Amino acid sequence: MELIAQSISVYDPSNKKEWIRQMRKIEHAYRICYGHTSEEKMTDDSYLTFIPKYIKHGSPLEHTQVTVLLDCSRAIQQELTRHRLASYSIESTRWIDYFKKQGGQVQFIQPADWDKMDPLQRDLYFEAMKSSEDWYNKLREAGLPSQRARDAFALGLKSKIMMSANVREWRHVFELRALNKSAHPDIRQLTQMILMRLADEAPPLFADLLEVEDD
Repeated sequence: MELIAQSISVYDPSNKKEWIRQMRKIEHAYRICYGHTSEEKMTDDSYLTFIPKYIKHGSPLEHTQVTVLLDCSRAIQQELTRHRLASYSIESTRWIDYFKKQGGQVQFIQPADWDKMDPLQRDLYFEAMKSSEDWYNKLREAGLPSQRARDAFALGLKSKIMMSANVREWRHVFELRALNKSAHPDIRQLTQMILMRLADEAPPLFADLLEVEDD
């Protein structure tokens, strides 16, 4: 049994050139909304200052989709999929046979507040996840198929998820999860990781949210 940290990677847009193309498309959409339709008013980098002026007007942000790959717990996946204006592909615990594929070695997510737990709490948490792994393997050894043995898994089980949503929905997710101090520690950590990455790659679309977080 292994506890691992959550992780994220941006799948699409995959490079700076594509981000710029998408942001120029959003700028054009904003110009249409506000009557600034002339292509002559757009320059190679006018999106840098134009988008932030109108970022609160959300509809132009719906023209660009962002796809992110995540390693997180099954519990956090359940919270993510409550955001219905998005698309998801989730690693199956029914068809993956951890007993055969991974030799019974199962990964679980280390809680974001791990360092805030006392030694006893950490030991008990580790043992709970280890017990989950042990019972899964015992059920498989007894002949139960993986789709039934998976019932023994704890919600801390590490699993992959691909999430796609437009920029407007991602901003909504960040407002509810990354910037909300009452959000679950794990989903807050995960969405903050995504927000930091997107703000670095596309500042006009996301950097203002970091200012909200600082406040």
